[in-house]
Amino acid sequence: MQNKLKVLHIDTESNWRGGQNQLKLLIEGLSKNGIESFLISKKGSAIENKAGLFSTDHKLFFAIFGEFDLIAARKISKLIDGYEIPLVHAHSSHAHGIAFLAKILSRKKPRVIVTRRVFFHPFRKGTFKPLVKLKYLWGADHYIAISRKVKEVLVSCGIPEEKVSVVYSGTDPKRVTGGRRDYLKSLYDFRGVAIGNISYFDDRKGHDDLIEAFRIVRGRGFGVKLFLAGYG
Repeated sequence: MQNKLKVLHIDTESNWRGGQNQLKLLIEGLSKNGIESFLISKKGSAIENKAGLFSTDHKLFFAIFGEFDLIAARKISKLIDGYEIPLVHAHSSHAHGIAFLAKILSRKKPRVIVTRRVFFHPFRKGTFKPLVKLKYLWGADHYIAISRKVKEVLVSCGIPEEKVSVVYSGTDPKRVTGGRRDYLKSLYDFRGVAIGNISYFDDRKGHDDLIEAFRIVRGRGFGVKLFLAGYG
């Protein structure tokens, strides 16, 4: 009988955003396909607070101080060796650094996959380029880019194109079954069309562009309301 594939997921973010929801959906999908997942995140993170949402019994939360925390990397390498985990999936930039260190310290030398969700250049101003280059050019066996633009940026850094796959973010269609328009309109006392945006409030999300476009639409006499929801 073939052994079950094991994957160790690392996410070092403190907040709950789209990436953390994607991680939850991924672990759920892998579980349904007979793949065993291990999850590591920071102590006190939103992932720890929502740990019950993750369909795995292997969840560890401890202090992680930055992406080159040797103590945390050593703990992870022991887990990799103890459970003979062949694949490590890093879901954030700092998780990438920790996964790279854990691989170096591990006897099993697992493959490292990194999901990249942002499109800004890794070698941007203010970074220590030699260390960043080491991490991105040799610290991962394969990258998952969530868009073609993200892949384009990674390839421009010198990462071979064949080491980057584009996998778009997924969603659970059962999560949203449709809302009640009459309730929203009665709550805010308006007639016309409602435009909604649900996302983390971040400069990269382009809320300023949406608001400017909405101003133009309203200026042309259309009766619309704009609703923004999110954290940040």
